[in-house]
Amino acid sequence: MHDEQVEISVVIPVYDRASVVHEAIDSALAQDADGIEVLVVDDGSTDDTAEVVSRRYQDDSRVRVIRRVNGGPAAARNTGIAQARGGYLALLDSDDTWLPEYLSSQLAVLRSSGADLVIANAEWQKDDTGELLFDHSWFVFPDSVAAMCAGAWTLPSCTMLRMEVARRLGFEEAFRMCDDTDFMFRFNDAGYRSVPNPRVLVHYRAYRGGAAQLSADPVRLSLASYAVMRHHSQAHPEVFRRGPDFDRQIGELLLKAGNIHDARRHLYRLWRARPIAPTSVRLLAQAWLRREARDGGLAGAASESGSVTDNRHAPL
Repeated sequence: MHDEQVEISVVIPVYDRASVVHEAIDSALAQDADGIEVLVVDDGSTDDTAEVVSRRYQDDSRVRVIRRVNGGPAAARNTGIAQARGGYLALLDSDDTWLPEYLSSQLAVLRSSGADLVIANAEWQKDDTGELLFDHSWFVFPDSVAAMCAGAWTLPSCTMLRMEVARRLGFEEAFRMCDDTDFMFRFNDAGYRSVPNPRVLVHYRAYRGGAAQLSADPVRLSLASYAVMRHHSQAHPEVFRRGPDFDRQIGELLLKAGNIHDARRHLYRLWRARPIAPTSVRLLAQAWLRREARDGGLAGAASESGSVTDNRHAPL
């Protein structure tokens, strides 16, 4: 492998996925593209993931297993990027799979468009049903800062980009979740260009076996997304100017999570937009009462949280 020119580096972060990661790896090795390497970054797994992968692919020089202490998905991606030898980076999560023409199709779109990053369509597999990523009601293509402020997001397993861009930007390791959303904020801020690939080339799966998957928890995922939005709100205050329905949803979420300070800000805006609506009055009153209870030192009061980033071991 070291004598062959590497064109595409596939980086697969993994944490406690010994029973399923081989499906992702096999789908990468089955690509019809030449000149690929597969970097499997074991992010301090507590099971035998690294050993299982090393044994299974010991005779395939395209696969390298890299071990590191647990640091989360962003840290694992950065570790893979640092050791990659290809001119293009393809991200793949440990429980997703690609169709055989994924890499060749993505590379063709990048070359023909002159873009820096391409996002393929995917089949979203959950509860034995399939839904296309680009048809998802919440999906906005992340091709501008305005789109990011409107709630755009992507999936790492659908993303391929030029390695020089990946190295220049890196992934923000402070975010244990939604580091890909933060990446796209900074990607667009830096003036890079992304394009869609409408072909359905990815099977996105919320794996529920073994270690719990944080991204399958909608509350934790929403809080992590809010942390990214808050991080970018100083440069782009419009990220929080998305109307009263948004303020209600976020305000209620933060109120339940105990982040009273931020909850009050959104619920106050909700009340300003709908001052006589019973829900607006009730939620704002709850936020004020929760604050007073906390400041008064009463038992059971919620503490104000300055960050919602999960710093524990996080499956990828």
